[in-house]
Amino acid sequence: MSSKVYVTRRLPMIAYELRALVAAIITTIINVIVYYIGDAAGAFSDTIEIMQGKSLQVSNVIMMSIIGTVVVILIFAAVGSFRRFRIIALIAFIILIFTPMTVKNSTALFIVFLELMHVTATAVVLWIASWKRRPLKLTSRKSNMQY
Repeated sequence: MSSKVYVTRRLPMIAYELRALVAAIITTIINVIVYYIGDAAGAFSDTIEIMQGKSLQVSNVIMMSIIGTVVVILIFAAVGSFRRFRIIALIAFIILIFTPMTVKNSTALFIVFLELMHVTATAVVLWIASWKRRPLKLTSRKSNMQY
């Protein structure tokens, strides 16, 4: 009887923190652009309330993009394995795909643009989580390069 041992190398915490920062920045920028395109198309009218008496504003998009991506990358840090994380992320995406349809008085255009924001966030997080190495090499050592 043989037993196989699988060893996963966890990244240092700074690598997860940098990934969370990069994912939050990229997701926020893209989702704000999607929001303004949707707003220009009339998707986000004041009659659609996402909270009691509040319509969707760009500040909501910024806040949820940052919080969502940071939380998901922290889940990736806790899981440690990209394979397991990918499954968790896709299950979360499937659950989140139905949330725009629960907003009262929502229009088809509203739902399409919110879904586009969810797809963007999922794609960016999976892309950044799949990086094999740290995105930036931060060292405190002096370089021995000669000029």
